[in-house]
Amino acid sequence: MKRILALLAAAALLLSLSACGGKEPETVTEAPEQTAAQSADSVTTTAVEITEEESSAAEETSETAEETSSDAEETTAAQEDALPQTTMEILQTYTDVMTYAKTVKAGFTRVRYQSLPKEKRNFSNNTVINIAANFMTSKEKAEKNPEVYPKGNDGTAFPIYGNKKGCLLTDTSGIQSAKCEKLANGDVRIIITLKPELNPEPTPFGAEKAPSYHGAMFGPASKKEIDEAMNSKIVTAITKSADYSLKYFNSYSDLVYDPATKHIKSLHQHCDVLVTADAELIFGPFNGTCVLVNENYYSNMKY
Repeated sequence: MKRILALLAAAALLLSLSACGGKEPETVTEAPEQTAAQSADSVTTTAVEITEEESSAAEETSETAEETSSDAEETTAAQEDALPQTTMEILQTYTDVMTYAKTVKAGFTRVRYQSLPKEKRNFSNNTVINIAANFMTSKEKAEKNPEVYPKGNDGTAFPIYGNKKGCLLTDTSGIQSAKCEKLANGDVRIIITLKPELNPEPTPFGAEKAPSYHGAMFGPASKKEIDEAMNSKIVTAITKSADYSLKYFNSYSDLVYDPATKHIKSLHQHCDVLVTADAELIFGPFNGTCVLVNENYYSNMKY
């Protein structure tokens, strides 16, 4: 029992810690000699013709300039309104916006909590689950005492943890879906959902490459660290054998930002973790499954 307790408690603790030129002059040709009258008439006529030509040219130039200006404005507006379309474009925009927040050392408020929904528990002994739940931060407690990071903080607590980038995912193979839409107020919303992943390891602080999809975007619990937490004498004294796994699924990052400034308005990261355990304790078998829900909300970004 204590081994499974250690598993769930450690997983909960680790999740809580872890859990986008002028014109050229015209050529002048001299006319043949004319009489004074003819010359005067010719000059008058020529002057009128030149005036009409210049006026017509000026109107054409003005119309061309207006059309060019209009086209430029339309192009600029189209570029500003353009949204990333492909999964790769959405991922790159998400990474750019997240990394910018870390680069400028933006301040933020974080509310994070965990839960073990009763309807998703299927263990042979729910006492262990109930005890493990005591190690978790409830939604009410988290909202009452949010974590506030001032502007200029080192960015360690902002995804991804301990890294200069806001996301280390560089390919789309681990992405289940990616959506991007413009909201009524002009902000842009990106939702990236990852594929399920078994026992993903978090990215080590300062690493340039993530060991897993979830480690590239979230802060999953480390199975290696859980194993270490379970190797105490008390746990091993009552355990004959044990096996467990952590399967992350329904994991998504919901980002809302201002496309003109790249300022984040809100960020919600959600992960469900299917915990499966099969252990033989000195007083009998202990096995089953439960779902550990991990929530992280970021708001009040200060740039």
